[in-house]
Parts: sequence; C-alpha cells; structure tokens
Amino acid sequence: MAACACRPAADASGEPTAWVWDSGSPRRPDGVVLDVPPALPVVVDRAEAAGVVALREPVALDEIRDVVASISDAWKRGSLDALRELLTPDAVALDAPKGGRSALLDGWKERLRSLPFDRLPGGSILALDRVARYAYGDLSPVGAPTRPGSMGPGDVYVRVPFDVTRVGSDRVFGDELELVLRRDGEHLKVAGYAETSEP
Repeated sequence: MAACACRPAADASGEPTAWVWDSGSPRRPDGVVLDVPPALPVVVDRAEAAGVVALREPVALDEIRDVVASISDAWKRGSLDALRELLTPDAVALDAPKGGRSALLDGWKERLRSLPFDRLPGGSILALDRVARYAYGDLSPVGAPTRPGSMGPGDVYVRVPFDVTRVGSDRVFGDELELVLRRDGEHLKVAGYAETSEP
C-alpha cells in the first residue's frame, strides 16, 4: 500500500492556510467504464422467428444462371482456360474430392482432347430454365439431395440438367450437372463440379 500523508499549505508569511493531501505519487485519472458491444448473432441461412437472428443474403438466381451459362459456353468452345477461370483455388471434383483442382482440370483436359466438343450444337447445352439451388441449411449429410462434403455455410449447391449429352454415338456429358458455388471476392465461382447420370 502506498504511503499517503496530509501536509499544511502555507502562505508567504509561513502561516498554514489549508491542509493538502499528499499521496507521494502523481495522481492517476479515475477509471473509465466501457460499454462492451453486444455479441452479434451467428449468420445463418434460415432461423425460427424468435429473438435476434442474422440471415445470410441469398445468392441471386440470375447470378447462378450466369455461372451455368459460362460453363456451357466454355465447353462449347472447347476452352480449358475458360473452364479454369470459373474455378476457385480450392475447387474439387465432387465425386473425387481428394484429387483437388489439378485432378479436375486433368480430367477436363483429357475429355477435351478425346471427345468431339467442336461438334456440339448451337445454343446452351444446359437447361438454364431448370436450375435448382439449395443453401447449406437446406441440405443434410444424408437424404436427397445430399449435402456435398466440400460445401460450407454460404455456399450454394446447384443441380441443372444437360440438354445435350451426346454428339453422334459419343457420350460427352452426364445427365445432370452438380455444382458447389462459392463467393470468391466479388465473383461467384465453382468450388465443386460433378456430372451424374441415371443408372
């Protein structure tokens, strides 16, 4: 405990005029009470109408269709570079996620080399009017449709049928395209890609 003492203050004649509290150390300012800001709620895709919630803004359907249309255009041009530009850095094949982005691109490169994509018909190869989208909270690890393992909160799972699956006798696409779309900066990009076919 710091020692404190009272001492008399004197005027010019030496007579005491008042008692002054002397703590022996410089005075420190009084403590300041700070208001701690309230904790913000976790952002979710959907919630019950109770209490304070923060809902994530859904991705616009037109923006999703733009990505799907860009995929269609890239395949029709047979452009691996255009397909690559649509991917996030951590993109995976949904049916073989351990291979990562490089395995996905290698598979596309082989398809472009061996199949007649230059003979695809005009128009979109995907049914842009039949795009189905699901938020993270719409899906579960089991059930139909199943949430992909690489999907995270804020991502969008998309399914859209192919309008074109064959060129002559060559099977060039599956029956349906499956995507996981993720915000990458200001752009919506492909974080997961797969093509599925009916048995």
